Amino acid sequence: MANVSKKSPLIASIVIIIFLFLSLYNLFNFALLNKGLFTEPFNPEIHRKLYGQSQYILKEPLSEIADEVVYALAGWEYVHGLNPILLNGEQPPLGKYIVGLSEVLFNNSRVGSLIFNVLLLVIFFLLADLVIDSKVISSVLTYLFSAEKVFIAQVRYSPNLDNIQVFFLLLTFYFFIKYLKTTKLYFSALTFISLGLVIATKFWITGFIVFLVFFVVSLLERNLDNIKKFILFSPLLILPLAVSYLNSFGDGMTIREFFGTQKYIYSWHSAKLVFDPISLVDFLFLNRWHFMGQVQKAVDWQFTWPILGTFSLISIISFFRSLKEKLVIGQPICVIVVWLIMYFVVLILSTVNARYLFPVLPAMYISSGWFIKEVFSGSQLMMKSESGKM
Repeated sequence: MANVSKKSPLIASIVIIIFLFLSLYNLFNFALLNKGLFTEPFNPEIHRKLYGQSQYILKEPLSEIADEVVYALAGWEYVHGLNPILLNGEQPPLGKYIVGLSEVLFNNSRVGSLIFNVLLLVIFFLLADLVIDSKVISSVLTYLFSAEKVFIAQVRYSPNLDNIQVFFLLLTFYFFIKYLKTTKLYFSALTFISLGLVIATKFWITGFIVFLVFFVVSLLERNLDNIKKFILFSPLLILPLAVSYLNSFGDGMTIREFFGTQKYIYSWHSAKLVFDPISLVDFLFLNRWHFMGQVQKAVDWQFTWPILGTFSLISIISFFRSLKEKLVIGQPICVIVVWLIMYFVVLILSTVNARYLFPVLPAMYISSGWFIKEVFSGSQLMMKSESGKM
């Protein structure tokens, strides 16, 4: 499949178009079958009532509400001038501003999630092609990713912040790899602006891990110039986050209070973490979700996860074996595999569920596609890995 585009460009183009069309079909077919979700007028009064009777306000709530209800209300209030630290302050504001924009433009809180799922498919395809260098394989991976239950869940249980953050996350990796390939400074600037959007959308620990990925990749390349440029452009990280708090600054929030808010966000999220080192393997390979001291099945789990987990593990092993020969150093896959390793370590040290796995799922698909292409193309990396066994 990797050589189809070289042997027959016409067939390759047809295959790419078919799989990209099917990717969008998966998403829009769900939207058409559930069009009521995307045509229902947003009613802030109902959301205020639900929030006022919920676990967020009452010690003995009349009902418990899901995150999407809170995000929908917060987005509406934010775009109408509310200080974001006063409602759902445990998450950064940018994602909820995007939700609020959807409510204002479309009179519906879920259309924005649909748009970001489309954008997510686009950037997934572009990033996969940048890493694997095969539009055919990338289009197939895009289709498989679009069929994931957890991907469809981003619009089924919308509005959500995860698909917004993962879009910015993949955009960050795309610009970073483009910078590594071209060394053009504007790609470096775009990398850090995109990473700033990641941390401005949802709890900033994901963005912090990505920053460490960039640092590790630069160390592996022994590229001191990259590290200097990262230090130079790193203030751009804070810019999107600070802009998202403009209403707070307008209400008199100081710089010290701004960073205090980020400390509160960290404390709120870290208090929910439970050390469970076997939960990742149990969940990924066996659909045994460790939740509140019990083990249960997760509705968003599907059979592709053990396959992706296996290929990702093989990719990681191949990565370590190739470090001596420096075959992957400076290659786009290096960024993806380092991200896989570091994010998996965090999941092993904390809790895991489908939502927490979603940010690394695109990398699992891309690393799996890369490994399969390497095997079938008989690459130098695979031959070196095999010779290392002998």
